[in-house]
Amino acid sequence: MAKAGSLLILTRGSMLYNRVPMGVASIDVAFNQDVRAFKIDKSLNTQFLVSLLVARESLIPINDPGIGAGKIDSEDLRRLPIVFPELAEQQKIADCLGSLDDLIAAEGRKLEALRQHKQGLMQQLFPSAEEGKG
Repeated sequence: MAKAGSLLILTRGSMLYNRVPMGVASIDVAFNQDVRAFKIDKSLNTQFLVSLLVARESLIPINDPGIGAGKIDSEDLRRLPIVFPELAEQQKIADCLGSLDDLIAAEGRKLEALRQHKQGLMQQLFPSAEEGKG
């Protein structure tokens, strides 16, 4: 079990050869042996830490144990060379990046709405053979 606020990182799986999935548990969660949970120190802003780790993802060593799935050692994660600014600066950075994430999500929703609108127009402009009979 991981408590809400824990950092969750996939540490074993073939997906690790493409990216390192990670995030923060919003509620207490159970997980399998392929995920590791890390308690976040109060001197760190959790969202800042996740953004920093995503930005430094290429520095996370992915071991190949020969079973077709990558593996990350917890100790390798703890040894990552990371410098943290003061908590107030972490908060400013996290807020800025969070605002950008919100804008990206909003634009994604607009794009999806436009795709659906286009699909509806295409269905009206190009009716199927069955609809054209009658």
